[in-house]
Amino acid sequence: MPHRLSADEALKAGLITATVHAEMKQAEKGSAKSKTRRRQSRSRGATGSVSPPQKLLFDAIEQRWPSRFTWELSVKPPGATRAYSLDVASVDDRLCIEMDGWQYHGKHKGDFQRDRIRQNRLCLDGWRILRFFPGQVYADMNAVLEQIETALAWRKSTTGLVQDL
Repeated sequence: MPHRLSADEALKAGLITATVHAEMKQAEKGSAKSKTRRRQSRSRGATGSVSPPQKLLFDAIEQRWPSRFTWELSVKPPGATRAYSLDVASVDDRLCIEMDGWQYHGKHKGDFQRDRIRQNRLCLDGWRILRFFPGQVYADMNAVLEQIETALAWRKSTTGLVQDL
């Protein structure tokens, strides 16, 4: 069973930077003011909120595949009424990597349903989506990166099965 690391343990193990550690500690405080701000941000559809595990994952991806992935790429697939913000994406590989925390992806039925519609539209537009939750990133970053690497290799080995747009 994976062990959940605290922010202090992750910093000590060298899994996160001091900046990410400070952000995590600030988030743990969970002041009512910041909770209200986050709630308002979500209701407006703002994309500026950065989760520490998402940043940690992006930094690891950028280190392994420099300049191949984009942070919070905005795309508007056919049939969508607005552009979607992809957490981390490789346009050339049509690979989207999403960091799913329960707060944004399933806490409320409407959010869950909108997230599924969004995923289906992206898939129909040729995107493949890998979803990870914070515990995976903290507990076993290597396994997460291996799954991404497998998806990248699969893309290369299946020329013709996935239409490049």
